[in-house]
Amino acid sequence: MAPEHTSDRVLYLMRKPSFQLFHKFKRVFDRINREAGLKQQLIPYFISSHPGCEEMDMAELAAETKELNFQLEQVQDFTPTPMTVATETWYSGYHPYTLEEVFSAKTPEDKRKQNMFFFWYKAEERNNILNELRRMGRDDLIAKIYGNNARTFTNNAGRNRNFTANDSPTTRRNGRNHPSNDRAPEKQRTRNAHYDKPSTPYHKNKGRRSK
Repeated sequence: MAPEHTSDRVLYLMRKPSFQLFHKFKRVFDRINREAGLKQQLIPYFISSHPGCEEMDMAELAAETKELNFQLEQVQDFTPTPMTVATETWYSGYHPYTLEEVFSAKTPEDKRKQNMFFFWYKAEERNNILNELRRMGRDDLIAKIYGNNARTFTNNAGRNRNFTANDSPTTRRNGRNHPSNDRAPEKQRTRNAHYDKPSTPYHKNKGRRSK
């Protein structure tokens, strides 16, 4: 399932419904699982660096998906696709329908900062995320994501994972799904964005007329 983001502002630019619809779907999904005695997994797909998405949106995504008991792996960094509204927005810096200016993360560093929030649960990303949240003044999100454990993490930069332009977030692959139960976070496999693209709004736009 592809909610793609938690920010309603970003979802509006994607022409997708509010993330509250995903919350409703998950409640129904979990209820059916319980009533039928099943252990089916709900595997959501999310995207970073979509036009209009800023680092703060990704930080809030990390907190909200953690609250939903997800540890995300099936994710993708935005890849421009010709003849789509999203790519026109990304390239020009303006939304073609409203002519409003829209931010897009384009540099490897900006993309890395957005993408890392998917992996808040990985030890190699904790210090990077904590430093960014402190810089943004979002101690509230630190508490939501890491709780009291945030104080135990060191600021030893040598332990952090280095990210280069050749280490694209779109090509991370972490193996098969892990078994889960009612208490364990739901884990998903990573999808290679270059060879296994899921259907997303900016891929489905081609040929559509504007409303």
